[in-house]
Amino acid sequence: LPDRDNCAFWLTHFPPDVTYKEVFDQIRNCGRIHEVHINNHEADNTRGAAAKVVFFDRQGANRFFLQHVLDPQRGGGAGRMSVRGWTVRCVRNRVRLIHREYLPADHTRVIRITGPRDDVNYERMIGHISALCHFDLEDAIMFHHPRATNLGDIEFRFARYDAQALVVWLSFNRDPYWQGTNPPITARFMPDPCDVQPLQNPAPAPQAQLNLTN
Repeated sequence: LPDRDNCAFWLTHFPPDVTYKEVFDQIRNCGRIHEVHINNHEADNTRGAAAKVVFFDRQGANRFFLQHVLDPQRGGGAGRMSVRGWTVRCVRNRVRLIHREYLPADHTRVIRITGPRDDVNYERMIGHISALCHFDLEDAIMFHHPRATNLGDIEFRFARYDAQALVVWLSFNRDPYWQGTNPPITARFMPDPCDVQPLQNPAPAPQAQLNLTN
């Protein structure tokens, strides 16, 4: 696999207790993220933590490469990504991962779930998701609808697509229990905030939001 087609990166020298949100916050206008995995088992105040970042496609990976890998001739770059004063080093991952062109273009690691608030609330959703899979979150955002006070509406930004977001999406779309509520619970993929953001015309004021994981 040519290096330019490798969709995976290895990032080192994060703070030892770096969070998924801190890693994802560094990645903007690149592409859909397939997964981020933080490795801090051997982290200390000298070496710090590491993270593997994998994109869905080579276009996103190469945008990230141009943004953060300053000196590929020497094996990687450092200087454009900094978390709490730690300068992060970025290189192409040694185990090369190829473009996932077979996946639908609208599939992402971000799932928005809506339905009756008695069912779609943070505590119940986290309990259900925990029974489905092990997962890590960048964030969970609750949307308030003043004219629909009984509506629950939460966006979950998972750290991984295939073993986390996809599992949750399939659960809500295939389990008859969730389809039997009034109104039925819906789960849909949403744009990844790490993807290239299109220019938009001025929009109406957004619904009130509450970040649940902060």
